[in-house]
Amino acid sequence: MKPQMQHVNSRQVRAIENECTKREGENHGNLP
Repeated sequence: MKPQMQHVNSRQVRAIENECTKREGENHGNLP
């Protein structure tokens, strides 16, 4: 794989992880 691809994938993975954490927080009822 090309380093550029890995860099882009890492960015996308971070964004996806951030969205997942927010969704999990909502599902667990951590939001006020």
